[in-house]
Amino acid sequence: MVKHKRLKKLIYIFFCALNIFFYMPAISFCETNKKEVISLGVGDLGAMSEASARDTAIEDALKRAVEQAVGTLINSESMVENFELLYDHIYSKSSGHIKSYNIIDSYKDDALYKVKVKAVVSLDNIIDELDSIGVLINRKHKPRVMVIIKDEITDNKLQGFPDLTVTENVIISKLISNGFKIVDAKEGKELTKHNQLLHSLGGDNRLAAKIGHEYGAEVMIIGKAIASWTNIKISSNMKSVNVNATVRAIRSDNAEVIASTSESGTEVHIDVAKGAQNAFKEIGDRLSDNLIKQILDKWRIETTNVALIELTVSGLDTFKDLVKLKNAIKQSIRGVKAIHQRIFTGGVARFEVDIRGDTQSLAEELVAIKFGNMELDITDVTQNNIIAQIK
Repeated sequence: MVKHKRLKKLIYIFFCALNIFFYMPAISFCETNKKEVISLGVGDLGAMSEASARDTAIEDALKRAVEQAVGTLINSESMVENFELLYDHIYSKSSGHIKSYNIIDSYKDDALYKVKVKAVVSLDNIIDELDSIGVLINRKHKPRVMVIIKDEITDNKLQGFPDLTVTENVIISKLISNGFKIVDAKEGKELTKHNQLLHSLGGDNRLAAKIGHEYGAEVMIIGKAIASWTNIKISSNMKSVNVNATVRAIRSDNAEVIASTSESGTEVHIDVAKGAQNAFKEIGDRLSDNLIKQILDKWRIETTNVALIELTVSGLDTFKDLVKLKNAIKQSIRGVKAIHQRIFTGGVARFEVDIRGDTQSLAEELVAIKFGNMELDITDVTQNNIIAQIK
């Protein structure tokens, strides 16, 4: 009998352990978008009671915890430049971003009451606030975006339907409302050869980048939304309109795809053209949400981590000059983590520079450095590339 009870107990413990094993990872997965930080807050004992000073110190520590969390999403320069916006939208609402906290130490230090806390800060709302106040877009120097999306209806009778830019217009509207600067694509559509436009829409990223660069856009958003329809069996008058769309965002200076998304949807309507319009609107809304999130996530990584910038320098007479240039960049320019030499031929060198910064700040520092009796003259700067020559 005792053995039987003991066996039941062991089985119970075993299944409990299995339950914990499979359940805990799910919890961890759901709560990955958070940051645990340790922060110190202070309260003025000379201006209030000890209890009030302690409460003030706790509040101050939690606010500093949120500031630390913000510092993992944007760099310190951006935090200083946008302090008032950050205070109004994030720091003043610190308690709303704290998931939990523990006081790990509290003590008096002369006229101050100090509290050290370990806090878990939720990053989701902070990221949304940063995006809404345009801090990230400002940090990227407000890149200009061109959007070309072609809507198609697979029905010969409707190919001449007048408004086939529904998806494009929805995406543009969403981008503008999120602080993006839009370049009018009308001229690009009119002057670009028809076959080139079709190739870029179909997947030629370099051609799409070339079109964007030519018309002053740092980012080119391009794609297709295709609608097809069938009769619904229960009603010969109603049509089922199916839309499939694929869109991608491409850097104009190097043809890198920084965002890509596909969506599909169905709309039932008596009129195919009207049904397609409604479906294009719904698809455009979902596409724009996906694109904006991917683009901002990409830029967030670039502004907080090390960015890769391509630097091309002409006019180098010897390999010795190249070595001097590399050493001068490493020693004189802040934020440079590494320089990777990719090619050196005919006096032209191409490097990839790992830097905590952006092309504009790097270009400004490059014109200030000297190596031997030589200086650099910057001839072209884009979002990810710098072209310079020895003078």
